Amino acid sequence: MTGSEDRRPPAQYGEYATPEEQQKAKGLPEPTAHDATADAGQPAPPAATHAAPPQADPPSRGQVPSAPAHPVDRIVTLVLLALGLFVWLNGIPGYLALADALQMVFDQLGAGTYQAADTAAALGVTALVVQGLIWALTAASAWFSLKRGRISWWIPLVGAALYFIASMIVVSVALFADPGFMDSVSVQTRS
Repeated sequence: MTGSEDRRPPAQYGEYATPEEQQKAKGLPEPTAHDATADAGQPAPPAATHAAPPQADPPSRGQVPSAPAHPVDRIVTLVLLALGLFVWLNGIPGYLALADALQMVFDQLGAGTYQAADTAAALGVTALVVQGLIWALTAASAWFSLKRGRISWWIPLVGAALYFIASMIVVSVALFADPGFMDSVSVQTRS
């Protein structure tokens, strides 16, 4: 041993290991002759003057660092998403029979017969598709937010508001598609 090696602190975590020994310890294949010649032109890194504890590997570009999750937020978010799915699934029969549902409204208002049944049928299917997409986007947004460890309970509430707005637009368009609806409403407001 030389005098300079005696003054160094003892090796920790393989910091004085050769590149081949480091590769072997990591379980990687040993460098080939081509790699050795390519590395020969590179200057050697400076020797460490003191032993430092190993650092955790930084996350790669595709990985998202996981933060500690909020268990109550996770439960509330998942319950709200499940409730939204239940409401959407429960609404399928109503939207598929939207003309019948609107006929019941017309009967209660004394407005006669609902005449835009074809339009209502198309709007009912459209509503189901749009609301299904809203729920799927809401669920995906909440999932990615939860995965990042962020507070996410508000995402299903925003999705529910969009779902409600979409429902009101579809029902309004279906009501106003009947030419007699406005006439019956104006007659009722006069009396």
